[in-house]
Amino acid sequence: MKVTIFTKNRDNFSKNGAFSQAIFVYYCLQKIKEVQCKVYTNNGIPLYKDVKTYNDMNELFQQDVIIFLNGFPSEQKEILEQLKQKNIKLIFYNCGNYYYIFQEDLVFNSHKRIKNIDHYKFYNEYWSIPN
Repeated sequence: MKVTIFTKNRDNFSKNGAFSQAIFVYYCLQKIKEVQCKVYTNNGIPLYKDVKTYNDMNELFQQDVIIFLNGFPSEQKEILEQLKQKNIKLIFYNCGNYYYIFQEDLVFNSHKRIKNIDHYKFYNEYWSIPN
């Protein structure tokens, strides 16, 4: 099974739990011998040590599962539609501070981070992992 973790590439992965979570998930998935895991980044620059990283949209469309972790393509509805048409399983992975920010927005509308919820309909699963 081909699995991609979709994330932004930042130079502060070791300083931000939400960004380092992509590396943690990658190493966990690498332990499953039936899984071939890579990380898709906005710039294709390697994330960390031996983490397999790429930035090729054609390869993204060859995946079986894509986990969106701090790289939310909410403004790119047409790409989400194309991924769904190819029967790629899409997972929205919400972790770290965003877990609490989204929770507070749903209840109190305090941070105004949840603006457009139309893109959530494309995800097969929504994983919420508190810190």
